[in-house]
Amino acid sequence: MRRNFANSRLANRLMHVSDGQAALDYLYRREEYQDPSQSPRPSLILLDLRLPKMDGLQVLKPSRPTLISD
Repeated sequence: MRRNFANSRLANRLMHVSDGQAALDYLYRREEYQDPSQSPRPSLILLDLRLPKMDGLQVLKPSRPTLISD
């Protein structure tokens, strides 16, 4: 998927995280994602429902209300 995005030459930056916990860290700007200039809020989230550590549905539950109100 990453290669397809690169080939399409989209102007938007593509961020990839390896598991559900990293996705939440990115969305809540925790750990290595604390700097907003390096970890901007996403306009679109493509989420694998079978992520390691924490599945995609678990990532969505705490994220939705917070991100909408941010």
